[in-house]
Amino acid sequence: MKIAAFTMVYNDKVFLPLWVSYYGQAFGADNIFVLDHGSDDGSTENLGAAHVLLAPRDRDIDENRRAIFLHRCQAALLRHYDVVVYSDADEFLIPDPARFTGLPDFIARRCERFVNAVGLDVFHVPDAEAQIDLSRPILAQRTYVQFSSAYCKPLISRIPLLWDPGIHTCNYPPAIDNDLLLFHLKRMDKALALARLQTTRALPWSKNTLAKGHSQDHRLEDAAFVARIFPFSANTIGAAVSDGFDFSADLDRYAAMGPRVNMHFFQGTVAAIPERFKGLIGGPGAAAASQGGGIAARRALARLIAVNTWRDRVRPAYERVQQWLGR
Repeated sequence: MKIAAFTMVYNDKVFLPLWVSYYGQAFGADNIFVLDHGSDDGSTENLGAAHVLLAPRDRDIDENRRAIFLHRCQAALLRHYDVVVYSDADEFLIPDPARFTGLPDFIARRCERFVNAVGLDVFHVPDAEAQIDLSRPILAQRTYVQFSSAYCKPLISRIPLLWDPGIHTCNYPPAIDNDLLLFHLKRMDKALALARLQTTRALPWSKNTLAKGHSQDHRLEDAAFVARIFPFSANTIGAAVSDGFDFSADLDRYAAMGPRVNMHFFQGTVAAIPERFKGLIGGPGAAAASQGGGIAARRALARLIAVNTWRDRVRPAYERVQQWLGR
């Protein structure tokens, strides 16, 4: 079974090396594809055997266009691989190590068409936990996760998916597997999150994205961001933590909301991270032996990016003509 993973990044020195290492260990570095959305900080250099392709930046950031582009990339990769995994660079899909030896084992046994994960935010309690040390396993340095319906994403698939903006939902009802966890690391460290906010807040967001309220967390002011993203303190966290590592009530609530629940997400149960997950993100590890056709897939992605870039260049003129014709 041939499996590929891809992501799209911009100036991410924190999460991208962790992402490449984690998925490279799972699938082999030759099956890892990084779409560099115009980075200028050196973050997409020195990534070993992973394939890095330049995806030129749009004149503005539009979540609808991004979802369509990522769908096209997924479809292109599925012509060369049996299964394709997409995730943002701060998202780590981990099957329960008590039941599976890793992602390939989980995919072989549980992914018939596509699968959604159980979304979990790893979060920092700033007055109780030290700043993260990126040279050490990440989950070993954090104590808690919180259920997040926004991250119950359909990211592993054998078929092309038409994702909604934000890649949170798609054109099929959710197919959540309780044994697949998505550990989202955006909240893992307050200082790093605030530094990243300075980058995303300065991006040229499209009028469409602003009007529809997409990616709002990326544009908050610092005080509002901290209040929203880091609500717990040493004094309040104890009362919030539930017994065990059970998110069934959250999943029932999520299922009751129906398909395509974009923009109606919620935060749920807070739980302690079990010891069996602690060493799985970051730290030492070698890439798996490659089983796919990385070079051919890279060429297909390069052709697709070229076509997409041409579309972006002619879009302003096309939109002006449409406006003129509509007068």
